[in-house]
Parts: sequence; structure tokens; C-alpha cells
Amino acid sequence: MKLLHLAAPGRNVGDNALIVGMRNIFHADTLQLVGLRQTTINNHLIDHINKNYDGVVIGGGGLLHATDGIRRLTQNSSGTLIMVDTNNLPKIKKPVIIYGVGYNVFNGEEGLCPLAKKSILDMMEYSTHFSVRNDGSKHRLSKFLGIPHDDIQEVPDPGLYCSYNNGEHEQLDNPSRKVAIQLAADRLQCRFKNNKEVDTFVEEIKTFIEKVDSKCWLVPHTPDDERFIASNFKGCNIYPLKTKLEDAGSVMGFYKKMDCVIGQRGHANICPFGLGIPIISLVSHKKNLGFMEQINFAEYAISCDDPQLHVKLLNRLDSIDQDYVDKQATMITKMQETSKQAIREIHERM
Repeated sequence: MKLLHLAAPGRNVGDNALIVGMRNIFHADTLQLVGLRQTTINNHLIDHINKNYDGVVIGGGGLLHATDGIRRLTQNSSGTLIMVDTNNLPKIKKPVIIYGVGYNVFNGEEGLCPLAKKSILDMMEYSTHFSVRNDGSKHRLSKFLGIPHDDIQEVPDPGLYCSYNNGEHEQLDNPSRKVAIQLAADRLQCRFKNNKEVDTFVEEIKTFIEKVDSKCWLVPHTPDDERFIASNFKGCNIYPLKTKLEDAGSVMGFYKKMDCVIGQRGHANICPFGLGIPIISLVSHKKNLGFMEQINFAEYAISCDDPQLHVKLLNRLDSIDQDYVDKQATMITKMQETSKQAIREIHERM
């Protein structure tokens, strides 16, 4: 089937990775990508969908979120990053699939508005399929909507299934332990209480790099990350920022060569885990801990403001053993089956 795919490519390695992952799990269909940030689902687009596509897929990504600009909109808005007046959803005569989206409100950030509550309930009612990703979004969304958890379907995040490129990082084929450290630098005021906490976090990461018996690379996923890392980690190994959609496999290929990925962004946890690479999560958003709890690795989630951060990172890294690897492989298989079942059910309903 030919499906219009609304997602958010560019700017962020994770957003690109989940688009590749969506293509992989919808491999029996043709997904034609359109940038969600630049697209309003208005009457013109709805008519185009009805005439030219077998359905529309929205997601994944942290789309249940809103900027100040979105909150000010009075037309064609759902109160979320999905630009649609949900009163118009019944006009779409083809299946609407909203897949693996995230409730992405940060700590200290203004929550979603009443319009978003109505809109999300409309999406759930009028969609052929509506699901959230497995990062605790189910709990947070059910609390926001005031509905039971069981009314919301949860699926593994599509970023788990991003392909990786072979053959680009042969220089890393050596027996020494290799660690990637991914740091997030957007919305620092929501990730940390104050500038002192940011400075302490930086010093803790530097101390870890100095003390660990491994070669480390700092990995940016966005331009904000790149600037932050370049400013605070001079002299360290830094992996180049790659934010083109076609570069997602290259970044995943780099992660595939690591013995561990320590990640602050959600997809710096999700993507490497799906590749079978051990992860440690740096928690500065509820979704980090939410994902680690969902996969039963919560003991490998460490808060960014932990005063013993570098010590705990060293201990967790050294504790990764064959039991970790076996447990990870079992969880990956379980999530793959859940995803396959969700796609089978979608096709049965279309």
C-alpha cells in the first residue's frame, strides 16, 4: 500500500533514525515522507490523501508536545506538533495510523493545553490505529487525558529498528573497550535546575572520561549538542554531527562498533539498545527512565544531577556482563514480536 508518512526529518539524529525504523517495520508498504513541521493537514491535503493514497501514517517521535507558537495558534491546530483541526479527521476517507508517538513534555515546562486533550481523544477515536512509544508515555498520557492506561496502546519505539551501515568504521575493529557518550543540550533549563548543576554535570562527565579504562567519544545528535560539546569538552574525541536522513545509518554504524553507549537523549538509549549494544541512560527527562523501566534495565538509569555520577557510571559500565547481553537479546526479541503483531493488526483493519 502507498501511505503518506508525516514525520520530522532533519535537525536530530533520533528523528531520522525513527523514520528509517518506520520504513523497516512497514516494509510491506511504500511510505512517502512529508515533513511534519512544514505540513498542515487542511482540507486541501485531506483531498489529496483521499485521491492519491491508501492511508496516512503519522509518527513516531515526541509529537505530543507543544511550543509557545503552537499554543498561540487559533486555526488548524491540535495543540500538539501534529498540525490538524481534529474536527476534520472524519473527512479523511482512508485509514489514519498514528504510530508510536511520545508524550514529550519536559520537567518544568508548560503542559499541554485543553485543546490538546480534546484533539488527542479525537485522534484516538477517528484513527484506525493510535499508539504511543514505550518510554512511559502511556502512563503520562493517561494521566493527562484522565482515562485508564488500558485504553492506550503501547508499541516499541520505531527507533529500535533503524538500520546501520557496515564498512564505515573499520578503524574501530580492535579489542579495546569503546564507549560513546551522547549529551543533550537543548532546553537546559528543563534538564537542570540551574547553571551550577550544568557545570557539575560537565565536570562529572570529564572525570568519567579521565578515569575510565576505555576510549570515549562524545556524540552530538543536534546542533545544540554539537555547540555544547565543542565548548565544554575541548581536546576530547568528538564524533561529527550528522543530521541528514541518509546519515542515520552511518551514526548507527558507529554505535554498533561501541561496547556501550551512555546516552542522554531518548534515542541515544533506544537506537543502540535495538542494535544489541549495552546502554546506560543519563536521565534528564522522564522518558529516559520510562524506557529503561519498560525494558527492565532501570538500574542502568542514572540521574544527570547525581553527585556521584562519574562513580556510578564507572560501576555500571564494569557491571555489564553476559547476563546483561542475554537479557537484552531476550527483550529485543520480545519487542520485535510486539511490533510485528501491531503491524499485522493495522493491515487487518485497513
